[in-house]
Amino acid sequence: MIKNKIKIGLVFALVMMFGMTSLVGASNLTYSNDTTIDLTTADFTISANSTAGGVVVNADNIVVTMGVGDTFTVTNSTKGFDVSGSNANVTVSNTCSGGVGIVVVNSSTGTGDYTISSAATQCPTGGGGGGTYTPPTPEPEPTPDTPTSTTGEVEATADGGGSVSNTSEDGTTAEVVLPTEAVTSATTVTIIPVTKATVAETHPVSTGSSVVGGYVYNFNAVSGTTAVSTFEKALTVTLTYTDAQVAGLTEGTLKIHYWDDTSSEWVALTDSAVNTTTNTVTATTTHFTYFVILGTQTSEDETPETPTTPTTPSTEVIDGDIIQCASSSNPFAVYIVKTVGDTKYIRHIVSLEIFDYYGHLKWENLKQVDSLSEYSLSGWARVNTGPNGTPGPTDKVYEINGDQSKHWINMTAEDFLAHGGSAPAIYTVNQGEMDLYTTGPDVMSL
Repeated sequence: MIKNKIKIGLVFALVMMFGMTSLVGASNLTYSNDTTIDLTTADFTISANSTAGGVVVNADNIVVTMGVGDTFTVTNSTKGFDVSGSNANVTVSNTCSGGVGIVVVNSSTGTGDYTISSAATQCPTGGGGGGTYTPPTPEPEPTPDTPTSTTGEVEATADGGGSVSNTSEDGTTAEVVLPTEAVTSATTVTIIPVTKATVAETHPVSTGSSVVGGYVYNFNAVSGTTAVSTFEKALTVTLTYTDAQVAGLTEGTLKIHYWDDTSSEWVALTDSAVNTTTNTVTATTTHFTYFVILGTQTSEDETPETPTTPTTPSTEVIDGDIIQCASSSNPFAVYIVKTVGDTKYIRHIVSLEIFDYYGHLKWENLKQVDSLSEYSLSGWARVNTGPNGTPGPTDKVYEINGDQSKHWINMTAEDFLAHGGSAPAIYTVNQGEMDLYTTGPDVMSL
């Protein structure tokens, strides 16, 4: 068999002499013999009878211009190939056989440029068998550790997040968990227990509510010398209590509240969830301030008499509960309850991944209800970026659909309310959940 051999230097010389950047012009090129090209990384052999519109030889690769009906074959006796280029009407076969890399580019009705270079990995030898060459997969980068502390102070990081807790002298604990990317740089997070007597005058509690336990908790964050008051993602706050601390209170009404400096009042975190088994209350927030558990005092009418017969556990549904209804049209659907005054709303959890973004959502807390008739279904959600978890001036309300898509309600607040919208029906969600949904067309009318 006759073979031609081309050196890189000769190719460059031809380019300089004729002002060309390829071995041929636009006319079709046919190789009558096997032709070997010396590259800096390996020797490529273009097989006899290969055709192409043109071939550009570079130091470590060749660029093949495929014309309609061309077939181009190149081999590498030591390594496999990397090939880049794409056209629906051009097929590329990249294989190894007996230690030899083989690329065949076949154009039926398509055209295009294909860059062929030597892979870093040897083709497997032995047996003479063929097989598709697969470049090595890079090793995944290790997942950063999450900084954790139980001393009341931790340095959270952007790529690892952080978790810190502090236990007060009465035995109750406050904890906050920061997900990854909640902060943009190293941030020192502290939780400081403060006796409720210390802040009673400056942070009064409204009539009918009581502070659970003897402490409130001051949450702070500092990055360098700059105080951090808001975060890129929602944080999960958990406060604990004892049975003795909720004597005289309705346990189901316990909620985590934050101190709002603007209104000078305690404001409930609406997604607060109480677990009466573990004596914890959990909620999410995107800002730091003072946090505390508040509960509603049990009235005389609500004080239960000593039962004379065994009773079953209460199935009362409260704000923040997750419920399911076996007799509904979708018996497998799970909903989050939101209570505003006497009105109860439910929002369909359209993805189980939502549970990963809220620490209080747990399957063991799922309640079964007999009917959904007393609830109003809402699909409206918003990420609040204003102070203390309030809506910001540019925050958008989206309609969340069952196909896990979100649609901006593109209208003024006045139009929204005038056409059947309801501000209380809008659920506050965190950015992590909102990012789960694909973006669909805007909603222009209700």
